[in-house]
Amino acid sequence: MSSKYQEIINWLREEYKSGKYDENPRIPTEASIMKLFDVSRHTVRRAVSELISEGILESRQGSGIYFLKNEKTIRISFISYSLDSYIFPKIISGISDELYKNSAELALFHSDYSIGKENQLLEYCLKNEFDGIIFTPLYRKDYTELKTILADYRKNQVPVIFLDSVIPDFENSAVRLNDYDGGRKAAEKFISYGYDRMLVIFGSEHPGMIERKNGFIDKITETGKTEAENIEISLRDSAMKLVEEENRKQIEKSQAIFCCNDQIAAVLYMKYSEILKDKMIIGFDNSHASELLKISSFRHPQEYAGTIAARNILSAIDTKWLQVNQSTVFEAELVER
Repeated sequence: MSSKYQEIINWLREEYKSGKYDENPRIPTEASIMKLFDVSRHTVRRAVSELISEGILESRQGSGIYFLKNEKTIRISFISYSLDSYIFPKIISGISDELYKNSAELALFHSDYSIGKENQLLEYCLKNEFDGIIFTPLYRKDYTELKTILADYRKNQVPVIFLDSVIPDFENSAVRLNDYDGGRKAAEKFISYGYDRMLVIFGSEHPGMIERKNGFIDKITETGKTEAENIEISLRDSAMKLVEEENRKQIEKSQAIFCCNDQIAAVLYMKYSEILKDKMIIGFDNSHASELLKISSFRHPQEYAGTIAARNILSAIDTKWLQVNQSTVFEAELVER
């Protein structure tokens, strides 16, 4: 059982963290603390003396005891299924540069395409009192557990911003592309060339890619003239999946292929360069890979998306705004080659 002296210290520390004394940092009077905890003046002064030595309080001659301005460093975490490949280094560069300019720290966490690890990382960051989270979520068949964790963030007033992906039926601030519209535009381009044997290849872990696939198929279905086939792959083993015999047959018979990111397109060319010569390929993200392959691809803001996410999370922390419905959505723009 803690002593009254320790209870006062703990209470003053919590008051300090709460921010309620930011504008008027003078602590409650000795008499009010004595009454609140039913203790002697000596006990209150002992607790205050310890917090003065810790740099949380200061005594001002003839004025009283005050909380010192809390200058703690803002700590942001970025949680994603990938960090060091594809477009993620540029996204992280945008986040890091913006946070550095604002004297904030960035911690990077890699879920390695694991839903269980993603949950653990979110719980870790909440437990360790990060001030805000930038988060690229994985696709799940059931989002119940994730929504419960995110509800805990809101309860603790820790803002979360989705970057590059969102989750269904959950209002939250995001920085993302209009993925569904990008899929529709890819289908429109193929249709304008008169193709009727079309294929879309997408990664099963990425909610944004699933939206791109849905937009693509919906647009083609609306025409009533043709149907689109699809190949679902794991981003971790795309090379193995694409060489399966059934998928090879789909690729060979298609006239036009929409790859829901350029990474998939690169693997496709690596495995089937000969049979792709007469096919139209559209990628997504306008990465360096699409430039090398000389294929059309939808532009991704990459570094700028990271910059905007960092600005928004700092704004949310500064204003204690929980970021429920404030999003930056970039339109899908096809870069043709």
